[in-house]
Amino acid sequence: MRRSFLKRMIPLKRMIPVVVVFGLFTGPGQAWAQLPTATILGVVRDPSGAVMPEVNLTARNVETGQTRKTVAGADGSYRFAGLPVGSYEVRVEHPGFQSEVRSGLTLAVAQEAVVNFTLQVGAVEQTVAVTAEAPLVNTTSGSLGGLVDEQRIADLPLNGRNYVDLTLLQPGIQQHRNMSRSTSTVGTWYSSNGAPLRSNNYLLDGAPIRDFSGATSSSATGSTLGVEGIREYRIITNSFSAEYGLTMGSQMVVVSKNGTNNLHGSLFEYLRNSALDARNFFDLKSASTPPDFRLPPFKRNSFGASVGGPVRKDKTFYHLVYEGLRDRLGVTSVANVMSASCRGPAGATITSTACPQLNPPAGTVTSVTIAPLIAPWLALYPDPNLPNNQFTLPASQPTREDFGQVRVDQTLSGNDSFFVRYTAHDADRLSPLAFPQFRSVLTSRGQYANLSENHVFSPTMLNTFRFSYVRTRVNNDSPSGLSGPQYSFVPGKELGGISIGGLAGIGPEGNTPSVKKQNLFTWSDDVFYTRGRHSLKFGTLINRFQQYTQSGTGNRGSVTFPNLASFLQGRVTSYNAITPGSILDRTFFSTSAGFYLQDDLRVNSGLTLNLGLRYEFLTIPVEVRGLNAALRDIQHDSNTTRGPMFPTNPTTRNWSPRVGFAWDVRGNGKTAVRGGFGLLYDIGNLGSAFVQGTIAMPPFSSSSQVQNPTAFLLPGIPLTFPPESAGREIRVIDYLMQQPHMLQYNLTVERQLPFNMAVTLAYAGSRGINLLQVKEGNPTVPQVLPDGRLFWPAVPTGQRPARTNPNWGNITLVTAGGNSFYNSLQFVLQKRLSRGLQFQSSYTWSKLIDETQGQLPAERGGSPVTSTHRQFDRGPAAFDITHSWRLNTIYRFPQLVSSGGVLGKVVNGWWMSGILSLQGGYPFSPTIASDRARKFGGENRPDLAAGYNHDKVILGGPNRYFDPAAFAIQPAGFLGNAGRGILRGPGFANLDFSVAKDTALRFLGESGKLEFRAEFFNLPNRVNFAIPSTNVYSAQRDGEAPLATAGRITGTATTSRQIQLALKVLF
Repeated sequence: MRRSFLKRMIPLKRMIPVVVVFGLFTGPGQAWAQLPTATILGVVRDPSGAVMPEVNLTARNVETGQTRKTVAGADGSYRFAGLPVGSYEVRVEHPGFQSEVRSGLTLAVAQEAVVNFTLQVGAVEQTVAVTAEAPLVNTTSGSLGGLVDEQRIADLPLNGRNYVDLTLLQPGIQQHRNMSRSTSTVGTWYSSNGAPLRSNNYLLDGAPIRDFSGATSSSATGSTLGVEGIREYRIITNSFSAEYGLTMGSQMVVVSKNGTNNLHGSLFEYLRNSALDARNFFDLKSASTPPDFRLPPFKRNSFGASVGGPVRKDKTFYHLVYEGLRDRLGVTSVANVMSASCRGPAGATITSTACPQLNPPAGTVTSVTIAPLIAPWLALYPDPNLPNNQFTLPASQPTREDFGQVRVDQTLSGNDSFFVRYTAHDADRLSPLAFPQFRSVLTSRGQYANLSENHVFSPTMLNTFRFSYVRTRVNNDSPSGLSGPQYSFVPGKELGGISIGGLAGIGPEGNTPSVKKQNLFTWSDDVFYTRGRHSLKFGTLINRFQQYTQSGTGNRGSVTFPNLASFLQGRVTSYNAITPGSILDRTFFSTSAGFYLQDDLRVNSGLTLNLGLRYEFLTIPVEVRGLNAALRDIQHDSNTTRGPMFPTNPTTRNWSPRVGFAWDVRGNGKTAVRGGFGLLYDIGNLGSAFVQGTIAMPPFSSSSQVQNPTAFLLPGIPLTFPPESAGREIRVIDYLMQQPHMLQYNLTVERQLPFNMAVTLAYAGSRGINLLQVKEGNPTVPQVLPDGRLFWPAVPTGQRPARTNPNWGNITLVTAGGNSFYNSLQFVLQKRLSRGLQFQSSYTWSKLIDETQGQLPAERGGSPVTSTHRQFDRGPAAFDITHSWRLNTIYRFPQLVSSGGVLGKVVNGWWMSGILSLQGGYPFSPTIASDRARKFGGENRPDLAAGYNHDKVILGGPNRYFDPAAFAIQPAGFLGNAGRGILRGPGFANLDFSVAKDTALRFLGESGKLEFRAEFFNLPNRVNFAIPSTNVYSAQRDGEAPLATAGRITGTATTSRQIQLALKVLF
């Protein structure tokens, strides 16, 4: 197996020159990219304005005492690269001139602070002390991004103490809330400037922390805890330089807190209780709730402590963090169910008069007889306890998480230092589903270890070496206890999924039980070398992925009914199940290696060019037990072929040029014109695609499905499949997969304003190519009519539809065939803290068009109506938001009483903070519940009725958000003409607000204080409705009335107003 693994790697002869060239440079060196560091640079001049070479400069970290020395070059320029973030002072000395000390410099992660000096004639012993802050305007880089500083992390109201949510404050970031519940969709999911949702890289102290899904760093609770252990982070969103790799969307560079020469720490508890909260819109009284019911009970306790300080002054430091979460959230779900009059024993006759939900053709009265097979399932549905045949049952969602982190820093000498960090979290959550018999049990554990060593070879050459190890595990199960001859679709398994058009589905989560594990070993070495006008950075990043997946999708089987009438009769449009005996777990090994060279060239005092090149590849993933197979010719092969996933490695051509510029227009650092361009790739985030290729890949696993556009009688359970359907539904990864890549570009103008403010206006765009999609890989073959329309004729009884490859049924294909087009205008106004006030206002006006994208259906990135004509699916992306404005602010009230005493303790020390979010709605498509076009795969949409447009279709309100009369059932065999994403869901508005009081505790030292907080999440208690039910018709026959649930909203995107109280001791 070792020999075959090497054969599947990149041809070594092609790689030798690259490895040799980069290998020469990756011994000594450092760069702040990928690293939690910053840079101070500038020019030293004399009183006449002439540059001064050979000037001695010393940068000192005032928190740890660490110093760095350098000498100005022939052009008077200097650069301190690879400095740990923190507070600094810079001392400049030269014979015949007064020394100057510039203090008060606070360096943020990935910042390049330009600090110029003009020395005055005098004795060296004379010192001029100047206090100055880092500049507000970026005059050295063409990248876009934003900083989430220590003050915002500590003081802004964070719902769930999930610091990753602060990323959403930046322009160009679009959150995707409209996702299905899944093992792989916990956490905060977002797109950066039009990139795919999984194209965001999370780096903690330079080490990757993403899990198996490649999309998030969160635990089973949906949060990334550890606020007390995080100092700050920067999110880089467009045209980043060559040292950043792995993803093509954004880079989130997080810095953990370290110890200093002063002992500091915190002790805290945050408390929530439903007694303080407002009622959610759907917290409705029913027969199952007590008379005094207002809302489900909710208790949340978040508690912990942190401490950091010196072991040896200026030498050894430590920082420890613990945070615990105990949450008993009361949740209310509203489900569409059938009325009591629609029920009965096996053989009972139900008329449409007694049960209007039978949804007959207009003007026709029908009756149905309850099939014996259905009677036990019918009993699982509860009777409605709300108007409009809806059911609600308040339930509890218990959650537990424990988080810990330890970091130790050691300064060995003026040229050598290192730190080690270990972070871990363990969490579990039990989530109730729509009906009381069903629940989801999600558990996770993550461990992150990091070692980083820095060495200074000379004032112009520095080096950082890093090794990290990440181990993550996420388990999900959904037990019901319902099994046996009346429930088991698959022998020996519990009840599977039951879907009914117009009603809430019943059953467990369909993708369970599942297990996702990842071991990730990372080695990196980064070099920084300054030579004249050139600031060179070069290095390497190597990742070893070990990924294990066990998927339960289809494991219990599922059945689909187009409407209630068909359900009562036991008539389905499809049923499917995994073949018993299938091997549903895999372990994949792969390795990525990246090499880069970056030159920030200072053309003159006002113009800097950012020139970079990166090369990064991923070896073809290998299943360690040899469970590899591929459908090599998807149009003709009758069997899969054991062997590698791909014939050649699609990543071997991943050359990634990066170009940027920054022009200091007037040379005073107050006005800048910047821009950038980059060709970027996604590497190593295919974990969820592996899941698709695991579920049904002969000869190791397979699935069976029987389907028909017109409902037919379910033969019985356990599910049985005719020979022509048994094992003929498969899921594959495209054998000829192309490499997903993206072009990013921006043009930006920045201007410093009075009162410590700055304004930024930017155009940012991207063009995604070969984006990952899930689509039908074996489409049926339509007729093309003279008018150009596609028509699928009816399939005669007993025959299979004509497909591209007649050897197979449906083929779920993960391929890289999508395109995206993103354009935006971004406006930022920010104020640095002064006079007690700081704020950031970010507005984005954007448009993102794609042709569907994603690795899993749970992402709701869209399912093509037909995989052969992409024009039918070109539309707004599922997470496209036209308008987005976010404002965050912190204001500390001035001291009202100067004399102190009791009155001073009461009225002094107050401050407040808040986050305001205003956004437009997500796009969605109207759908029908059956395959009206007879195409046997893909999404199904109706016709748009004549005379309707968006303004006429949208009615607003939860009972009928859109008018179903705006749509019509198309003739059988034709696609509906309603386009993808033609409707927009409800908009979003939210205000999180915090008011706090600091009281000095002098016995804990100069910085000791007690902090009391009251935080209000969704302060106005606005109802932010979720996307409505999109199914308009069951579409089993002409003339049907719309489904009663069409356009109905049964949930909210945010909670009602919740109040959190906190006490925190800081020292």
